[in-house]
Amino acid sequence: MKLIDFGSACVADPEKPRPYYAQFFGTAAYASSEILLKKRYQAAPAEIWTLGILLSYLLTGTSPFPSVRAAAQGKIVIYKPPGATLSKESLDLMRRCLDPNPKTRIKIQEVKTHPWLIS
Repeated sequence: MKLIDFGSACVADPEKPRPYYAQFFGTAAYASSEILLKKRYQAAPAEIWTLGILLSYLLTGTSPFPSVRAAAQGKIVIYKPPGATLSKESLDLMRRCLDPNPKTRIKIQEVKTHPWLIS
């Protein structure tokens, strides 16, 4: 399955550093912690955060954050559906996508090779 969202799409020269943005035009429920804290942000780490939100919805049916404040601080709350089991690997990927620090947040290359996706 592929999910495509062109909300942060831009033309970028791969030889140059990625730009930083100050404005956000997406859906607040999917906004990364740096966006919620009104900091300048880069598109790639912000999109990885969104991937973590989507992963939570796909696995649990709920957001991993009970409030905007919890999202800004990266305080994840996992609500498991009754009778559901979530693997350690799936939770690890979700948590790494939802790292509140965009510099240490998992990169797309690491997502592609994460044990949960290749098992």
